[in-house]
Amino acid sequence: MARGPECTVVVCTRGRPVALARCLESLAAQTYREFEVLVVDSAPLDAGNREIVGRFGARYVVEPLVGLSRARNAGLRYCTGDFIAFLDDDCVAAEGWLGALLAEFAEPSVMAVTGNILMPGPEFGPARVALGQENPEWFEMANFGGIGSGGNMAFRRGFAGFDERLGRGVLLPACEENLAFHSVIDSGGQIVYTPESVVSHPHKTGTAAFRANFRNVACSVAYFTLLWVETKHRARVFRYCLGALGGRRRSWRAAGNGIAMGRQWWTPLAILAGPWLYLAASWQGRGKAVQGAVQSIRRSESSVS
Repeated sequence: MARGPECTVVVCTRGRPVALARCLESLAAQTYREFEVLVVDSAPLDAGNREIVGRFGARYVVEPLVGLSRARNAGLRYCTGDFIAFLDDDCVAAEGWLGALLAEFAEPSVMAVTGNILMPGPEFGPARVALGQENPEWFEMANFGGIGSGGNMAFRRGFAGFDERLGRGVLLPACEENLAFHSVIDSGGQIVYTPESVVSHPHKTGTAAFRANFRNVACSVAYFTLLWVETKHRARVFRYCLGALGGRRRSWRAAGNGIAMGRQWWTPLAILAGPWLYLAASWQGRGKAVQGAVQSIRRSESSVS
């Protein structure tokens, strides 16, 4: 029997056909060829994305409920490769992007790999990083931006998936990849960041940048709250929060990566919003889980009939 592709590249999208076409064009130009492309269309409003996906010969899956983490989890369910790479629909991958990611899986202990993102400058550093529990700062690096981000990442098949309370499209629209990185290392795996795997991503400016910064601070505090309530690492969360409020820079952060809390007029408002955002996201997550179960039952009933 013929062997399937070594890797499935999952592109989650919603309502950005022009960006999606650019992304798929960059995947068609990859030097590494043993992969398939799976596009997950999140709660589509029209057939535009389906037509674009057909033009590039990729697989197409609809996820009826909004949410990036939910769409990524759908990609995990439908993938066929030994490795699953995730690329944002508004990113453009360099020709050697996928090959550089997959090369790092040669070591069996490596369970996830991340790469660099140009926005337009590099978001992460020029040095390769291997992160596991042997590093005394693994918790901080995994959870707070020291080992890559979700726009450029890959996992071994068998990865458990993303927390659907987090990610674009829900009330807490961030940090889903950080929690995933945390879970990989907390369970004994290793994550590698390689600067050789490069994608480019549009950069927000002006009013959009202000909204993004306010949201990022509120989401960071909400994520601190989640880690405080739901993990055993409360002391580490507390120490990191104190440093963030004081504007402390971390040696493992690239110069342009991260926001120093406590230095903007709107920071106190964003900090106060954080715990409430965590609570609201948790309640929304429960509702989405029920809605998703109903959708699954309906799909099963329709397939039987």
